Amino acid sequence: MTNKEDKNKRLSPEEFIDGLLKEETKYLNKNCDIYDGKLFFGFKIKLNGIEEDIFLLSNGKFKRGDLAVTFYNPEIDVQQYQISRDGIFKFVRKEKIDTAKLYKDIINIIKDYQELREEAEYHLVALWIIHAPIINFFCVTPYIHLLGGENSGKTNLMLICVRLTNKGELITSPTRATLFRSTHTNQNVLYLDEFENYDMQIRRDVLDVINSGYRKGAIVKRAAANNYEQIKSYNVFSAKMMASVNQLNIKTLKSRMIEINTIRTNKLLKDIDELTEEEEKRFNKLRDDVLIWHLQNFESVKTTYKSLEIPEWLTARDKQIIKPILALAKIFGVEQLILDYYKNKIEEKHDELLEGDWDYKLLKYLYVDLGERELKSYTPSEIAVGLNKAYPTSEKQFEFTPKSIGRRLRRLNFKMSRSTGSRVYGITKKKVLEMIDRLGYKKYLAQTDK
Repeated sequence: MTNKEDKNKRLSPEEFIDGLLKEETKYLNKNCDIYDGKLFFGFKIKLNGIEEDIFLLSNGKFKRGDLAVTFYNPEIDVQQYQISRDGIFKFVRKEKIDTAKLYKDIINIIKDYQELREEAEYHLVALWIIHAPIINFFCVTPYIHLLGGENSGKTNLMLICVRLTNKGELITSPTRATLFRSTHTNQNVLYLDEFENYDMQIRRDVLDVINSGYRKGAIVKRAAANNYEQIKSYNVFSAKMMASVNQLNIKTLKSRMIEINTIRTNKLLKDIDELTEEEEKRFNKLRDDVLIWHLQNFESVKTTYKSLEIPEWLTARDKQIIKPILALAKIFGVEQLILDYYKNKIEEKHDELLEGDWDYKLLKYLYVDLGERELKSYTPSEIAVGLNKAYPTSEKQFEFTPKSIGRRLRRLNFKMSRSTGSRVYGITKKKVLEMIDRLGYKKYLAQTDK
């Protein structure tokens, strides 16, 4: 047979399996992607010198060759935590993944190695792990932020998730090159540990990646290292989990992530750093089974996601962020559990954002202090004293000084009149309520009214 004939020869599924057994495998696409309404995962293999592109589609069929132009990235790395050959064989041989058992097994393995505060958090983490391989279908991904003190299990939980996610990568000291390679070239699932310890330049790069990278098609532009006049665009869309000891007080980040507070525990748990061979196989099998489950159940996931009814109490951004998780939660029968948990987290998040809001603090103080009165005269000094009493443990993000109070009152269109040499503001309850309504604080102050 001539070389030309060798190159034109097509491989059967059986030969494909033989090729995977005998030769090195290259991955054509970064995660599962969509083609002609089907979910697929692709490989480039060699057998007896013949190289062929093979795409496994969610309808159980092979697609050969013609997708490579669109999806093949020659620079893509073969990652440690990627679907194994055993997993590929399982799909090719059409071994059915049991939906209920898969979900239960993921919950159980998390519980074996990590204690969390609430039952719903085990389910949230499990659903996030399951959503990660098909973010290219969802076109959006919610971030998870692990917040807790030292030795509270943040890194431990990340190590569990790394082993359960296709293309998971734990990063503790990123460089710009590794950061952009991980997202642009590989679309890895990033686990960003010890976030607050990054140096300032890397921190800025990471924040740019996080701010943009929750949506498909997001790019970050940077000057080339060896030519500052050349601008390069990097794709930064990927699933991400972050961990820190301190709050990430950045409004844009909080709107893109779900926060889990980790805890120290005395409970006797398995050690993620000392896995036995059997435990390694357990993790590997579950990671494979998640990807295979998606390939086998993609039509169900697609239908559920597109027909999902989202509660009206969610904001437009919250609806967008939580929808992938809710769609999967509905399939696995835990939709209400996740909704109840997420509603509580939203309320906590709003409280945190409001407590960091100058206008909210000022208007809340005036609203409470006015009580039943329709009008009261205030000097900026009086209000500053009152605010400092109301917020004695403030982290001093704001300066409650007469000068800063005066500036803020004028910005809110409160009118000043001079009386006996002092700056006095005649503040009416009607005006305070008008500003509260205009700035969207009304529902948050409702509890103060009761």
